[in-house]
Amino acid sequence: MFHGPTNVAAQAEQTGKPVVNECDAGLVKIVVPIFYDGKFVGAFGTCGLFMGDSEVESFLVHMTTEIDEKKIEELSDGIGTLSESEAESLARFIQERIDAIVSK
Repeated sequence: MFHGPTNVAAQAEQTGKPVVNECDAGLVKIVVPIFYDGKFVGAFGTCGLFMGDSEVESFLVHMTTEIDEKKIEELSDGIGTLSESEAESLARFIQERIDAIVSK
C-alpha cells in the first residue's frame, strides 16, 4: 500500500482506500478517506514515526521552518519506527473504526 509522493487525500478519495506514504519530512503518513452516504466528506490523516530505515529530511524541514539542521537532527533522534506492514495494519484499523462510527 506504500505509494510515492502525491496528493494522498485525493488518492484516498479516488481509491476509497487508506493510503500509506511518507511525508516530505520523511515520516510515515496515513490518510484514510471518510465517506458518508456514499459521498466523500473528508479524510483522517496522521504523520509520525519513520518507516523502516528512513530518516528525517533535515534540509527540507530547515527550509520550511528555518530551524537549524543540527537542531532538527537532535529533535528527530529517538523517533520510533514502523514497518510497512505495521503501517498498513494501522491504516486498516483506522478505516474500520471510522466506518463503524459513520455507519451509526
